[in-house]
Amino acid sequence: MLTLERFGNLVSAYGADLNRWPESTRAEVRLLLATSPDARALLAEAAELDQQLTQEAAQAAARGAFKDPVRALAHLRSGVAARIDAGAAGREGRRVYWLRLTAVGAAAVAAGLVLGSWYSPPTPRDGLLVVLQPLPFEVEIR
Repeated sequence: MLTLERFGNLVSAYGADLNRWPESTRAEVRLLLATSPDARALLAEAAELDQQLTQEAAQAAARGAFKDPVRALAHLRSGVAARIDAGAAGREGRRVYWLRLTAVGAAAVAAGLVLGSWYSPPTPRDGLLVVLQPLPFEVEIR
């Protein structure tokens, strides 16, 4: 069975158009798409990226950028890189959030340990608790 991770790798490699995918995986892909909302979301993101690449290529062709293929490829790469960087900035924000949350949690645990080490239970004065306290064990060596 096709896993979601493998599906994500295939989407990254082949895009959203299933006709470009290897024929041996298409049946499993269709089954996964029918059962997994996460897989459908990945495919939708890939379709959006494919659409953006198509628009970039059309705009480059309108400007005549395809006369120089090296320049056209550099332009397409820079446009895609800018979109990927925008997505990475969002992931970086989540990473910072979790890092801060972890630091605050660690500080709270450390404060609890320090306060716990300062605690000493009250000593009983008189009464039943004194009787229940164990006596110190003393050994005489002769």
